[in-house]
Amino acid sequence: MAKYEDHCRDCERLLGDRHENVNRWMDELFRRYGPRHRRHRHCWHGVREAKRLFGEAGAKAAIAHIVRDCGAVPAQRAYDEENLGIVIAPEHLMYDGLDETAFEKFKKAVEADWGTWETLNDAPWLN
Repeated sequence: MAKYEDHCRDCERLLGDRHENVNRWMDELFRRYGPRHRRHRHCWHGVREAKRLFGEAGAKAAIAHIVRDCGAVPAQRAYDEENLGIVIAPEHLMYDGLDETAFEKFKKAVEADWGTWETLNDAPWLN
């Protein structure tokens, strides 16, 4: 599981800003729910809420955070379908921050979900 500092470093590399406020917000429910905290904000609804609170850059930071933890941004219902209600990134997207090949795979996964967000963001039901 990625640590706060890992998420901030990812955002700095991908977006040019650590987005500490977004990364703190994404995981603030961990104390209450443990690993199951992800069902509340680690999904497209969480990205929408991040946009409302932190703007478009906050939404992109939330996506990077979620991809690091989950492999892609899932729909909230995925947490009901997964074992124990926890969605975890596939091993090929996990990296220690030093392996550039692994970072490139991670970056491609983030960019793919940024593209999905662009499409969803235009949907009238999302606004």
